[in-house]
Amino acid sequence: MPQAICDVSTFVSSGSWSLDNVIIFGDLTRGVMRVPASGGMSVALTALAHGESFQGFPVFLPDGRHFLYHRSGGPEDVNGIYVGSIDVEPAKQDARRLLALPQVVQVVSLGDNKVKLVYLREGTLIAQDFDAAKLKLTGEAAIVAEQVGNSLVFGFHAASPNTLAYRCCVQCSRKGFLGRLLWKICKRIQEGFGVNGQMFKIQLSAVLLRIMID
Repeated sequence: MPQAICDVSTFVSSGSWSLDNVIIFGDLTRGVMRVPASGGMSVALTALAHGESFQGFPVFLPDGRHFLYHRSGGPEDVNGIYVGSIDVEPAKQDARRLLALPQVVQVVSLGDNKVKLVYLREGTLIAQDFDAAKLKLTGEAAIVAEQVGNSLVFGFHAASPNTLAYRCCVQCSRKGFLGRLLWKICKRIQEGFGVNGQMFKIQLSAVLLRIMID
């Protein structure tokens, strides 16, 4: 049965749920928020800067205390991906940009504070190592796939340590992006499912057996 967690102002971007039962989510007018999974009042973790229109799409890092989130609608040298902490006040969050990206990132935990960040840059899907203990990128970025579709800042792929699902953009029209869903399993790309039409987000289930398409 659905449970009411908290009230929100308007549009809410996707969120993340930690093992400590803390939920973080993006609020269109207030930035990244936190709330107990049991429910209650939400509290701001970030604050919109002057001239900035959005902060959201947060995703927890393995420690359950830090998270990555997306900032957009501000100056070009500010838009992108940032590291935040649930233990820090909004005005004291790290102002250093991690990645200059127009879309959100996927966090794939590999254990022992090792993380892969998977993100899109100009139609190319890229993976890069991230040290979750030192909160910094490491190693060189590697190309995973090309000609990958997107829909504004929304998800275009879903990833686990061994499986990647993404949308391949084969045609664009005024009605939106048209694509077909592709699987990449164990570094092999296979066409599958024959799903055609307008798709905005794909997400792997926890057991990695099904794909949910919004």
